[in-house]
Amino acid sequence: MKKLSIIGFALLAVVTLSACSNSKTKQKADQSTKPTKYVKLVNENNQTKLVTKKGSITFYKTYRGTSYDNNGKKRFDMALYSFKATNNSDKMLTAGQIVNNTKLLASAKIDGKDKTLDQPLAYSSAYTNKNAKEQAKLNHYEQSWENEPIRPHQTIIITSPDAFRLVDNGNNEYIHVVTQGNDTKKSVISQKHNKLSLSQIHAKKVNKAIDIVK
Repeated sequence: MKKLSIIGFALLAVVTLSACSNSKTKQKADQSTKPTKYVKLVNENNQTKLVTKKGSITFYKTYRGTSYDNNGKKRFDMALYSFKATNNSDKMLTAGQIVNNTKLLASAKIDGKDKTLDQPLAYSSAYTNKNAKEQAKLNHYEQSWENEPIRPHQTIIITSPDAFRLVDNGNNEYIHVVTQGNDTKKSVISQKHNKLSLSQIHAKKVNKAIDIVK
């Protein structure tokens, strides 16, 4: 009987170890597929895009110029981007919801140090008050990232919440994917695909700020 008990315990131990081993293998396989759920900033087929399972936001057009304050005084050099937001889900979503409520933020190397360029710059500040028509059209798109509903399996043109300040004409400047709290949360954003330099971004260059939404 003792021998049978010993053999029984031994078999139980082998089965238990095998189950643990299978569990660890499965856990590792699950982890390897997790990044497909994250927000990724990538270059694919000569396009720059934010990608999630719910859809994508593709860089469409870009304009570089000067931003002005309310008195028509030059403030900063800036870059404007428009995007094509595609909703691949079966629900009505905004672009912000497609990319898990993340946003794009610029940074640049200034005096040898990385600095976040988070001064809010309105798209409409590409024009002075003398160009009220153009300002109004750009203002119409300014909240589109967060507020413009996109029908299931449809694509629309949007802009990001803020324009991007340019330092040294965009040299050593980067675009990052961040949460609304300006961090790179690991459970939301891919840690391998969360940053690109401005020189890596694919977008059609236009001569007038208003042309980015045409």
